[in-house]
Amino acid sequence: MVLLFYNNIGGDKVKLYLLREIREEKKYSQEDVARGINISLRSYVRKEKGEREFSISEFERLITFLDIDANTLLEKY
Repeated sequence: MVLLFYNNIGGDKVKLYLLREIREEKKYSQEDVARGINISLRSYVRKEKGEREFSISEFERLITFLDIDANTLLEKY
């Protein structure tokens, strides 16, 4: 299986490899984040693994929930 480290959001790449690290640093489970951004656990797990993409609204809720700057997870290209 190929691990995807990036996911696209409106022309920018989301650094998925940082997402898990940030979530764990903040002591959140995947279930905590899924509930916090109002998506199913299954959906969140797939998005964190790079199997599915976050919508722009989900990404906005994610950075709000994690209390981080969007640029932390975005890479301009």
